[in-house]
Amino acid sequence: MELYNSSTKGKLDELMTIVTQKKYSLVEEVSKAGYFWTVFHYASHYGHTQILEFLIEQFQDHPDKFEIFNLQTVEG
Repeated sequence: MELYNSSTKGKLDELMTIVTQKKYSLVEEVSKAGYFWTVFHYASHYGHTQILEFLIEQFQDHPDKFEIFNLQTVEG
């Protein structure tokens, strides 16, 4: 719920703390089960560009970054 709240409300400092200190996965589903929305989906849906920039930076060197950035929701 912490990932969901910080990504939907645009709380960058809170998200950074959650990721760095609590080591939550940024690719886990944070939506209602079966909808497959991640923090990427919510941050872009609500227009939180600073959060998106942080998330992209976190995965810049990840070998699966293209798959992560292209995660599909049930809506496509």
